[in-house]
Amino acid sequence: MERKYKIAIVGCGTAGASSALFLKRLGHDVVIFEKIKEPKPVGAGILMQPSGLEVLFELGLLPSILELGARVDRLFGETEKGRPILDIGYADIDPDAYGVGIHRGALFMELFQAALNEKIPVECGVDIQTLEERRDSVVLKDEKGKTKGMFDFVIIANGARSTLRDQLQIKSQIIPYPWGAIWHIADAPKSGPLFTKQKVLSQVYQNTKKMIGHLPTGFVNHDVKTNLTSLFWSIEMQSVDAWRERGLNAWRDEVLTLSPDTEPLLAKVSSLEELQVAAYHDVRMNTWNTDRVVLLGDAAHAMSPQLGQGANLALVDAMALNAAIQTQGHISDKLNRYSEGRRSHLGYYQFTSRWLTPIFQSRWTMLSWPRDTIFEPISRLSFVRRQMVESLLGVKTGLFSRNQYRSLPRLEKAPSRIDY
Repeated sequence: MERKYKIAIVGCGTAGASSALFLKRLGHDVVIFEKIKEPKPVGAGILMQPSGLEVLFELGLLPSILELGARVDRLFGETEKGRPILDIGYADIDPDAYGVGIHRGALFMELFQAALNEKIPVECGVDIQTLEERRDSVVLKDEKGKTKGMFDFVIIANGARSTLRDQLQIKSQIIPYPWGAIWHIADAPKSGPLFTKQKVLSQVYQNTKKMIGHLPTGFVNHDVKTNLTSLFWSIEMQSVDAWRERGLNAWRDEVLTLSPDTEPLLAKVSSLEELQVAAYHDVRMNTWNTDRVVLLGDAAHAMSPQLGQGANLALVDAMALNAAIQTQGHISDKLNRYSEGRRSHLGYYQFTSRWLTPIFQSRWTMLSWPRDTIFEPISRLSFVRRQMVESLLGVKTGLFSRNQYRSLPRLEKAPSRIDY
């Protein structure tokens, strides 16, 4: 190692905790500042792609994630009339590949516990609000104006709403998405139509204004023996208040009209308070670093969840930064190499997400006709299908380019409850 850096990480989410693990193992002095006083396993289901699973393998966390997760082999979408729109599987180009549906809180707790196990200091309940970048260090201060230390460089990984990002001399644009989602996590059915789709992320669309999806989600922790399924319902954010006013029964009827198979997941919902409302942002930056500060994860490149890449891109960020820090030169050179190295990969997914989202979530209902008519036949073409699956794998860097994909056949051999 060229030298030992003193590094602060703001945010203990996926990007923050994983980058802390990588850098600690290189021998650097790492501390994490987390705003939440008592981190807990909260959130809804997310889809881990092969790109993210590879990073978790490098961190030594893959067997545990497989213990918690639910295997996903295919993505299937159809109209309310049963017309197929999307039907692609990982095995279309790699028989050893698959995704893993997992509770966001379960992933968080695995990374958080791993950081604690490696004796990485995690200062919870500390809200870092100001950042001062000097010629030879970065100074952080909390909400009380108390200095939390001087660091060789700082990683900002505290999410799409980060206020620290605005204190940097980097051009950025943060745009709230007009559409979000209503989330609910329920016990996975043990019989019926959804049980037959236990390895499928399935969606039903009614034009571009209504969409419901089901994601196998696995277990919230290693002590829970009940499999979970996540239900997500597309909603325009300006309609959330009206949705609450209509009440639970009106929403349940609307959901069941579009997807009767959902009934077992809604059976135990007694109030709207049991449901989660998720809003999303589009974060655009022309670079992700200054001389001594770098942004990772949603703080750097939040996007619509339509492609299911958020947590995976954050994990790849952490591994890419780990590689950049091991190169020669000043810290600013290393951070510049990180940003340059991430440009094509992140650029592809940001662009594709912006292009694809309105086709599934928007007021532009006229887009549903070409989607419903053309999308599925085109996807049968071998070239198009390959591009779609490579996008799913999380390896695309352009329309005709991709990162090297390393198949992980060892996943099949990992002891797990993934094939429930």
